[in-house]
Amino acid sequence: MLSFLYIHTLAHTFSGYPNPYYIGIRILMETPTESDSFAYEKYDWLTGQHTYVKVINRGIFEQKCMLGMYKINTLHKLAHENIVDRLDIKLTDGFYHIEFEFIQYSLDEYLELNHDKFKLIQQLLKGLIYLHQNKISHNYLQSQNIMVTSRGVLKIINFKKSVKYKNCTNEVYESESLLLKTLKKFPHYFDISSAGYVFLKILFESQFEADIYNLPYFKKSDYPENLAHPLNNIEFRNYLETKNIKDEFIEFFSSIFCRQGYDIPTAENLLQTFEELEINHKSIFK
Repeated sequence: MLSFLYIHTLAHTFSGYPNPYYIGIRILMETPTESDSFAYEKYDWLTGQHTYVKVINRGIFEQKCMLGMYKINTLHKLAHENIVDRLDIKLTDGFYHIEFEFIQYSLDEYLELNHDKFKLIQQLLKGLIYLHQNKISHNYLQSQNIMVTSRGVLKIINFKKSVKYKNCTNEVYESESLLLKTLKKFPHYFDISSAGYVFLKILFESQFEADIYNLPYFKKSDYPENLAHPLNNIEFRNYLETKNIKDEFIEFFSSIFCRQGYDIPTAENLLQTFEELEINHKSIFK
């Protein structure tokens, strides 16, 4: 386990005060040398600031992540209500200490509460629109990487596989060249495909939780290319009909999962379509 000395050192990493107090320390590894990262929550009683701190081994991080330190700097420049806010970063003893805003709920936890499902999807699409306008593909979009604040604000988190696909330099590793070539032409490709699964979860979780990934061609994986294979249109539509899903929603999801080649809607396209669905069908999800 982490030594008391190391935890005590962490407790003073981000505070300018001599005696901050912290709550909810959540260790994800035993010692800093045995893994690439761990995390803890921090609460400063003097300022009232509650944050989340990720501690990452510098060497492992820069080897595994697509753009290394460039990725951290990219995240720091993002400023949108639906993107997690990175507050600070320090390099200490070979570890990056990255501090983020604290977000109360995972998507699963929030879905168990009273909530507006349409609002969640609209916020997710607005976050994606912002990323794609800034030439960034999140590239790791799944329900585990979406959280919600106590005020109901959706936040996209975990940018460890994100790619900024404009003006790429030698910082890009050779193994990522094919991915980047695809993203330069179709920057929203993987994110939209992955987002479709999240939309299904938010709107129809009870219908799909047990068997959605058993449908042919549905592949649950951390790699976006395995989330992006088009589905057979007739088979997919028949499947949705067995779940008693309205025709308008079948059209919406078919546009995501059953397109031809790279003919996939943008986040802007989906937001416009979804706002039209909200007008006619929002009441059935209350």
